Amino acid sequence: MEFKTNDLILRTVTENDIKEIARMWEYPHETTIDKAYEALKYMEDTHSKNR
Repeated sequence: MEFKTNDLILRTVTENDIKEIARMWEYPHETTIDKAYEALKYMEDTHSKNR
């Protein structure tokens, strides 16, 4: 899913975003790639429940 305005794009997080998830999930500290994959799984599960 993707929403666009002139200044903002909102879209579903994907595996291509894994480095950004690792950088931001436990902000201000980075987390491991393995934990980022766990976070991605959590986001995907939550997204599917809210459809």
